[in-house]
Amino acid sequence: MQIRTVVRNAIGLVVLVSAIAGIVGHAPGAASAAAAGRADAKHKASRDGWPETPAGAMARQWVVAFSTSEDAMRGFLKQNVSEQSLAKRGIAQRVESYRKMRERYGRLMLASVLKEEKDELTANLMASDGSTHKFVFTVEANPPHKLRSVGIVQKGFGHGGSWFHH
Repeated sequence: MQIRTVVRNAIGLVVLVSAIAGIVGHAPGAASAAAAGRADAKHKASRDGWPETPAGAMARQWVVAFSTSEDAMRGFLKQNVSEQSLAKRGIAQRVESYRKMRERYGRLMLASVLKEEKDELTANLMASDGSTHKFVFTVEANPPHKLRSVGIVQKGFGHGGSWFHH
């Protein structure tokens, strides 16, 4: 008996919210105000939460490659890391770092965006064990916006963390 009451109340709430949304959506100027609000937003987010900025797109690709396989990460690095960054740390070193990180974190996925700019993105990524870790992705300012660095801010190291550059 109680389950039916809960279901009826839930259905009633959905109907009420839908009706209110319909009224608000048809109010004079509501559509233009909503459109203006969207236009004023700093950056749009894609369906999966990544910002539609050069740094957001590159970070998303990095996470996909990271979570797919070593071969995927190697391919990503060859295609997307700036020549200047590769001169400092080659593919072999980066793949070795990837192996250690993959062993530690497992797969990664976006938990939240903390800060977004055209050429830098700070995000919390969730590891396979449910823990979250703060990553900073930096890309070149000019097209094709190649990846300059990936940093991980680790808690408990001095003033605000330490960096791991990938």
